[in-house]
Amino acid sequence: MKRFHHFGIFFHYALLMFCIIIKKTFSEECGKPYFEPYLTNSKNSNEMDGEWVAKPYSFPWTVHIFAHVSGLWYESCVGSLISLYPKNASDTILTASRCVRVNNRLVDPNAITVTAGVFNIKKLEEPHRVTSKVLAYISNNFGDVSKPNDIALLRLKVGIPHSEYISPVCLPYQNQELPWGETCFVSGWGLTRGNSM
Repeated sequence: MKRFHHFGIFFHYALLMFCIIIKKTFSEECGKPYFEPYLTNSKNSNEMDGEWVAKPYSFPWTVHIFAHVSGLWYESCVGSLISLYPKNASDTILTASRCVRVNNRLVDPNAITVTAGVFNIKKLEEPHRVTSKVLAYISNNFGDVSKPNDIALLRLKVGIPHSEYISPVCLPYQNQELPWGETCFVSGWGLTRGNSM
């Protein structure tokens, strides 16, 4: 009986250590990537026409959005995984309103797919990819000409679990002043000059 008691204590201690190690494996905080982005100067060879090739999975909140309408794929867009409540999965995406439109018409939510854990959008077999269809979205008074209100929130059918490859970005609090002089990043797949992303 004494040997079983010692095994039970050892088992509980081992389980506690396992939980602590798992907790430290990736950050559960928003906006804190497990893989830090490269912070190198502009003369580095990873610069492409004023843009940088990011360290893989260093922007784990960046998601790929596309629509499948009338047998064709449209609007390869970028969004950000956000978490409205503390939990280990996210089911909300912040993106541009134009990402839920094809030919200036709203797309059926069932035609929109979101993929997280993506580094190279052309490599479909990336091991950390998680895909979910969109359940519904909110898009407010978007006008193509002047681009005001170019914002949309997507609610996913299935939440995307957080990992070291996938985690949410932080949203500012109401009336929060953002700090001056801090390094900021824009992430996505595409152009940021000439042809905007």
